[in-house]
Amino acid sequence: MRVIVAGASGAVGKVLVPELVRRGHEVAGLVRSATGDSLVRKLGAEPLVTDALDRQALLERLARVRPNALIHQLTALPLHFDLRDFDAVFAQTTGCGPRVQPT
Repeated sequence: MRVIVAGASGAVGKVLVPELVRRGHEVAGLVRSATGDSLVRKLGAEPLVTDALDRQALLERLARVRPNALIHQLTALPLHFDLRDFDAVFAQTTGCGPRVQPT
């Protein structure tokens, strides 16, 4: 089965991707950055560096890969954060804050 894991380099994605590959699935991992690209390759999947909030880019990736399934594990959480400012940390993930380009 062809599967796209959206958020492939995140906490759940980086565990899920190798498990899907191990079970024989053809996996592509949607990531935001070159850092994610490298990790997804190491996990055995095809990286798709794309801003998931860019509708046209996302549709192009889906049309090219033509997955049988898409697994949504997207978040926009920074690597390091302070939960004392919970709303700010989760603002981009929940859609309640400004979009920030990944570093």
